[in-house]
Amino acid sequence: CLSDWSSDVCKQLVGSLVANAKGQSEDSIMDQFDGDLPQPVVLTDEDAQGNRVEQNRKGCNKHYKDEVLRHGFRPQKCKYPENEAVPEGAPEYCLEQSDNRPDDRAMDTYSRESEAVFYACESTVGRYGDEMARALSEYLEDHPGKVDEAVTESCFKAGKCEKDAARKERKKQKKKGKKAKKEL
Repeated sequence: CLSDWSSDVCKQLVGSLVANAKGQSEDSIMDQFDGDLPQPVVLTDEDAQGNRVEQNRKGCNKHYKDEVLRHGFRPQKCKYPENEAVPEGAPEYCLEQSDNRPDDRAMDTYSRESEAVFYACESTVGRYGDEMARALSEYLEDHPGKVDEAVTESCFKAGKCEKDAARKERKKQKKKGKKAKKEL
C-alpha cells in the first residue's frame, strides 16, 4: 500500500471484484482481477483518444474507475472534529464516498486523485493479485460467508498493506526518538 488510505482502496476494490466473481475459487477471483472486458471494444472513427482509453481498459486501469470512482469514492483530506486534537499518526487523507458520481468523461480525464487511486490498485491487486486471489479463496473455503474478513485479510497480508503499516509505524517511532533527542 502506498498511503494510509490505500488499504481502503484495496478493500473497496477487492470487495467489489469478489462480489462480481462467478465463484470463490482462485481462478474465478483471478478472472475478476485480470479485468478483461466481457465483449470486444467498439472503436469509433470520431474519437481516437477515446479509442485508446477503451483499448487499455483492463486490470487496474479498469478497476479503479469501475469499482472505486464510479461508486463515488475519492481520496480527500480526512475530517476530524474541529475542537479536538488530531490523533498522533492519524492519516492526512481518507477514502470518502459521496453521492456525486462522475460520468464516463470525468473518469477518463486525468486528475491527481484518480491517479492516486490507480496507483493504490497497482500497488496491491496489480502487484500481488495472484497471492491475493489465492489468499481470498483459501480464507473463504475455511470461513464460508466471511467475505469482508477475507477481503481485509487479503489486502493486509497478501496485498502487503500490513507490512507497509508496520513500516510507517517504525518510521513514526524513529521520528519520535529523534525529536526526543533534540529536546535533550
